[in-house]
Amino acid sequence: MLGTTIATVTDAVMGRTLWQEWSGFWPSMNDGFADFINAVPKHVATSTLTSDLPWNSTAIDGDPVAHVRALANTGAEGDAQVGGKLAAGR
Repeated sequence: MLGTTIATVTDAVMGRTLWQEWSGFWPSMNDGFADFINAVPKHVATSTLTSDLPWNSTAIDGDPVAHVRALANTGAEGDAQVGGKLAAGR
């Protein structure tokens, strides 16, 4: 089931807390999900981290909802998976 779900994901959008937890754990793991999450571009909703992030990640500059809409409107194949708490969207 998870393999089917992540097969179409081309971008991951997450909040800062989840990103900090996962970026400290997944890079050293070796399984199917680790292969996926380590490779996929990650977009981080944060007001405290800079745009120059490790782990194939970028801090979202501005409104996270607008950023996700922009990802959806690129015309590219694939899905953006959103996870974690996007407090900036409140």
